[in-house]
Amino acid sequence: MKTSPPPLHIAPQNPEWLRIVEACEYARVSKPVIYDWMNKGWIKNVSLRQRGQIKGVRLVSFDSLRAFLESRATGGIETAQNDKPTETR
Repeated sequence: MKTSPPPLHIAPQNPEWLRIVEACEYARVSKPVIYDWMNKGWIKNVSLRQRGQIKGVRLVSFDSLRAFLESRATGGIETAQNDKPTETR
C-alpha cells in the first residue's frame, strides 16, 4: 500500500518579511539595488543575529517594499523619504 507524501509547506500570499533574495525576486531587481533602497531608508528592514555572532539574517518588510514600488508605479505621487519627485513634460 502506497502512502501519500506529506503536504508541502505553502508560503502565505503576503508574508510580513522577505529575505533579500525573495525581495529581489519580488521587485525584479538585483541585491545591490535592494541594499541601496534600504540604506536610503526607502524600505524597512531588520537584521536578526544573536549577540556575538558575525552572520545573521537580513529581512525586508513586504509591506514597505510593496508601498515603495507602488509609489513609483503611480508616477511618484507619494515619493519616498529624501527623494525629490521628477517632473514630466
